[in-house]
Amino acid sequence: MIICDIDFFKRYNDNYGHQKGDDALKLVAKTLNQLCRREGDLAARYGGEEFAIILPLLKSAECHRFALLLQQKIALLNIVHSDSSVAKTITLSVGFYSAYPTKNTRPETIINNADAALYEAKETGRNKICQFFESN
Repeated sequence: MIICDIDFFKRYNDNYGHQKGDDALKLVAKTLNQLCRREGDLAARYGGEEFAIILPLLKSAECHRFALLLQQKIALLNIVHSDSSVAKTITLSVGFYSAYPTKNTRPETIINNADAALYEAKETGRNKICQFFESN
């Protein structure tokens, strides 16, 4: 599972207005949906400027490649964001958690772990990809 967040989106809305913000959200959502090509892949707005992506049966390395491709595709949209301190265009912070669930796996655990990885991506500079690793 991936959870991603548009970096400094509040600043974007404050600078360009809510209509431009809505337009940017739609472009990001469209891009996410275009990348989710396999049966079972699902991208959805998770809240505010966050999106969740479910990628069943994807190993960690494949999930990381997907996240890189996602960031590249968003960069190609070239949506100007002059108030971002990481780039001149809209960027994404990405957190992911890759696991093969068992009957005891709780959905909220998967979500919380991906969200913790997103938090790390944002705290360590944004426009980054972080993976959640379980400690033994």
